Amino acid sequence: MGEFVEKGNMEAAAAEAAKYTDTKYIENLKSIEKRARRPDGHSFKAVEVLKSKYQNQDKYLIYKLNDGSDGSIPFVLKSSLKKVEMMKNLDKDGTHPLSTETIHLDVLHSHTKGWKTYTLSYYDQILRQMVKVATMECPTEDKKCCKLFFTVINEMLQEYTCDKESIVESSYVLNPYHLKDDENGGNKIGMREVLGEAFVNERTSSCEYHFDASVKVHKKYVSVASRQFYSELCISLKASATEELFQENKMLLETLIGKQ
Repeated sequence: MGEFVEKGNMEAAAAEAAKYTDTKYIENLKSIEKRARRPDGHSFKAVEVLKSKYQNQDKYLIYKLNDGSDGSIPFVLKSSLKKVEMMKNLDKDGTHPLSTETIHLDVLHSHTKGWKTYTLSYYDQILRQMVKVATMECPTEDKKCCKLFFTVINEMLQEYTCDKESIVESSYVLNPYHLKDDENGGNKIGMREVLGEAFVNERTSSCEYHFDASVKVHKKYVSVASRQFYSELCISLKASATEELFQENKMLLETLIGKQ
């Protein structure tokens, strides 16, 4: 507008100024700017209001969130008091019936528009269905988001055990009998950084569906001449009936991959 005034074009200056007295025009500008910042339409402010509303009833319902304005990963982690109690009951060193159950890590790609949803669940033998104990919406599925997911879950469990057992500071961490995940390498790295190398090596495995899917995806990285042998080795690895047979097939597979 100042440019119009300097050039003596007062009519143009008046027309430009009139735009800013038009509330509808200003609202449209705000909507355009908002869509540019949040094309998926989600509002962290609305989630913050919801969190504060139910904080006194169940502080774990929306346990923690970050809008990413500080440069960190934006996320919303949700659970509930009852579900956190279930996670504690899933401890392999406990005496609860859930202590021998397997927990499952999965990442949904279409649950929330524009976001990935990390989920932790177990199969309830009485209900005969999967029960989610924690979920986290975040931008991507990678090692950083997986690390964040388990880090915040551990924080939540430490807060729960501190409240429950009146401990000044709790160092409790997720300690399931077994964990099933998909074949995402980033998730494996994220779990190693939080839950430890021994946990990932000794107490995690993939389901048959994700293993077969991973074999198909990685087959293209093997030379055409070796693809049939690669597929046969993967089938043998999956069907290994003993630890010795598994290690033998694993060594053959690693040798084949090392030659590519």
